Amino acid sequence: MKKIKLVTAILLALLVVAPVNAAQKKKNNRSHKTSYSQKNKKKSSSTKSTTTSMTDEEIRHYNARRFDIHNVYVWGGAGYSGLVNKGTSWTNGFNYVGTGSSKFVGGGGGILGVGYEYNYKRLILSVGPEFRIFSSLDKIILNNPVQIDHINAYDQTKLYTLSDMQENQVVGQLTLPILAGMQLDKWYWKAGVKIGYSVMGRYTQKGNVSAALRDPVAYEDWSNSMPNHYRTGSTDINLKGTNSYGFDMALSAEIGLRLDQLLGDDWMAKNEARQYPMRMRIALFADYGLINMSIAKSDAPMVPMVDVNNLQTASWQASEWGSSKLNSLIVGVKFTWLLQLNKEKEEMSPNGYLSVFTFDARTRQSLPNTAVQISATKRGEKATKKTTNANAIFAKRYPQGDYQISAQRNGYMPVKNQRFHHIQGNDTALIAMQPIPVYKCVILDAKSNQGLASTLTFTDVATKKVVKTGQSAGATGLYSVTLPLGATYQVRVDAADHFAFTTSVSDIYGVDTFRIEPIIKKRVIVLQNLFFATNETTILPESEMGLQDLYDLLNENPEIRIRITGHTDNVGSDEANLKLSEGRAYSVRQVMIDRGIDANRIEAEGKGESEPIATNDTEEGRQQNRRVEFVIL
Repeated sequence: MKKIKLVTAILLALLVVAPVNAAQKKKNNRSHKTSYSQKNKKKSSSTKSTTTSMTDEEIRHYNARRFDIHNVYVWGGAGYSGLVNKGTSWTNGFNYVGTGSSKFVGGGGGILGVGYEYNYKRLILSVGPEFRIFSSLDKIILNNPVQIDHINAYDQTKLYTLSDMQENQVVGQLTLPILAGMQLDKWYWKAGVKIGYSVMGRYTQKGNVSAALRDPVAYEDWSNSMPNHYRTGSTDINLKGTNSYGFDMALSAEIGLRLDQLLGDDWMAKNEARQYPMRMRIALFADYGLINMSIAKSDAPMVPMVDVNNLQTASWQASEWGSSKLNSLIVGVKFTWLLQLNKEKEEMSPNGYLSVFTFDARTRQSLPNTAVQISATKRGEKATKKTTNANAIFAKRYPQGDYQISAQRNGYMPVKNQRFHHIQGNDTALIAMQPIPVYKCVILDAKSNQGLASTLTFTDVATKKVVKTGQSAGATGLYSVTLPLGATYQVRVDAADHFAFTTSVSDIYGVDTFRIEPIIKKRVIVLQNLFFATNETTILPESEMGLQDLYDLLNENPEIRIRITGHTDNVGSDEANLKLSEGRAYSVRQVMIDRGIDANRIEAEGKGESEPIATNDTEEGRQQNRRVEFVIL
């Protein structure tokens, strides 16, 4: 029922004010930063309030341009790259024939750049110079043997074999990326073109070429028609030099994650408060050339491949298979760092309703007739002082901005200067009123059940400092006290001719009844708040309150002599239980002696499981049977 009343009151608060303009609200949500800004403006004390007497037209014009964000950004990336060789082949030239081709393998590459990025709401536009470097490997394959006709009358055939032939090319380009995309809450994407020109190119060739020379008729023995014979040779190829390439235009795309969105609200709030906020991104990217790059031009001369008995065989120009069918390629991971050069302007809006709803923080019930004060001291305006209506609501139109709300009501702790950011449109400030923390207790004689005059001492458990002391009424035993919230207190009750009683209190709004045992000879008293390690005689530290009560009794009544008796449940053997009960009783006795009580005033004994006060068939009963008692002799 209480929850229904609270929900009803809040709904009434919302019905009192005019509805938010839906179109304007939709417009606000389109900003890539609005969701964060609206989420944290209430938390940030540095948020500036925008107030204005501008016309609605002027406000619309201002708001239309408030999302213009300018950034300087730096990026770098690395990944897989290459010059894709689409169907590269070659045919050897003068005096020989034969074809070959290359197999594209690729290599590693990277990008590095700095540029400008413009953000409008969710739109991203970026441009800036970038340096790209490619490392591309090609395997060289000979498809057919090369046939050579010798210059003289003797036909000769030369057969070639390539072994581990490969060419590695490194190309550097200066490009101008022109990209556009969209910024989502955590993700973003961009796509466009990169226009560039190669500024460097180097190559290396490695491998081995072997050749066999066959002549139908031997040179020196042709007249005798001697049979054919072979001459063979091989050579290692290890060449390096420079290549030059030309114009390149590549398609580019990237999709990634905003790293700053993952650093938490505290970091983001501090970042937004900086003069120049920064952003970080990580993304996957891919660039692929749209056009064929210019034919590679090498500085290498024609070189002989094999010398067979001083007879040079076929030769080619190094890197000549870098044909006109080369396309740039690079895919990898990219990191971007942005520095925002200007602040997003805070949105202006016509005044909306600010409603204040007051309710009990403990019961959640509405609190009508609560005095409320609303002030915007930064603007020097006079504070509004009103009382909430029968539905516990006060509502009034206010400009967008930061406000301080105070509330006061009898029986409740005052709320002072609670900060609230009033956004565009209508919103409600919920003010929870904390009841004044009054702790109540009743002190009774445990035998007569009558009110008992006593002294109560309240000590903060954390600080060990006494917070309050007072006297309970003798007729009723009632005592009440106001205590600070958020602490746990140790309560000690002292009454004449009664045992001292100590306990702890954490519910400041509670009402407790304490029954204090009178000091009567031969009466068995169970020591409360006494704890031992399982199956041991070691007294645990949390037993201090119970030990202190027993010590105070003996110290304040020097004529008293007591007997301490230990008891156990029926788990275990009789002998073990008897020994355990004796050990626990003597442990308590020893603590009293160590604190200065005469040993002749204290006896100790153990009775094991022989005198249960509850059933041993349940855990609750066994716990009651595990006890230490004392009796005044």
